[in-house]
Amino acid sequence: MENNRIDTKQVIVVNKGLEMSKGKMSAQVAHASEAFLLKRFLIGIGDKHSTFDMITGKLSGYILQVPVDLDTFEWITSSYTKVVLEVNSEAELEKVVNKAIKNGMKEDIDYFKIIDNGYTEFNNQKTWTCIGFKPMKSEDIDKVTKRLRLFKED
Repeated sequence: MENNRIDTKQVIVVNKGLEMSKGKMSAQVAHASEAFLLKRFLIGIGDKHSTFDMITGKLSGYILQVPVDLDTFEWITSSYTKVVLEVNSEAELEKVVNKAIKNGMKEDIDYFKIIDNGYTEFNNQKTWTCIGFKPMKSEDIDKVTKRLRLFKED
């Protein structure tokens, strides 16, 4: 039997040079991981339907429908692989973005800059903490991120 699975993954690149606390970094990586899907809702691509509690007759929530590309569907329904990589500065994050652009990727579609408001760290300064890429074929994202290091604690 032939394996028709596509090798897909989501890559997140963290600015390790910021020396974020573990909690802050975890939150930023979570933002980066979900950004590709949440952005679709926020720009109105998704369709929203109200749901009602049959007993109370009150609004109980929403059903959201968002179209996803084939790579994202493959990722969600199979491996769900996430890879967290590190750089040491905002300048290095910028290099990753420039390489993504050179490979035809677009901001807020293929990659997402995560900017922290600075309320709990960074002295109330907005700070670019990481980049989240949408799930895509490994061969495509590797053109941008293959030479980066896996994130690890020192």
